[in-house]
Amino acid sequence: MDEHLLTEILAAHADRLVDTGDLAESYLVMFPKDRETLAPLLKLAADVNTALQPVTPDPAFRKELRQQLVTAARRQFALAPYTPGPREQAEHWVALAEERIREVAPDGPLSRPSLTFAVLGSVLSLIGVIAFVLRSRSLHKPRVATG
Repeated sequence: MDEHLLTEILAAHADRLVDTGDLAESYLVMFPKDRETLAPLLKLAADVNTALQPVTPDPAFRKELRQQLVTAARRQFALAPYTPGPREQAEHWVALAEERIREVAPDGPLSRPSLTFAVLGSVLSLIGVIAFVLRSRSLHKPRVATG
């Protein structure tokens, strides 16, 4: 018997065991030439199905487990270093750029909007360089021959 066909029969039998009960005899009638191979496997599937019954955990266990998971998550969150989001990072860089410009040109030749656009242009340029490097690396990865 083809291994793929055998796998399909066993999968269908397992589904029927859960839904409607043991229909092993039906499969043995459909495939009489393969009775020697199928019969022990179908019996094993039926035995496993009767041995493995669904288990419902005790509500007290579920409550304790939930509390332990919440406590572990809070502990992990408390230990994790703070990482600012993209907006906070951008605001930080803008503030640093404004401070540096005030140091270089204390009279303030640049207005806030033009300064913002200058910083934005620099950030976009940096993003473009990073994207270019990442793309060139992905295009030049060695390819493994298959087949």
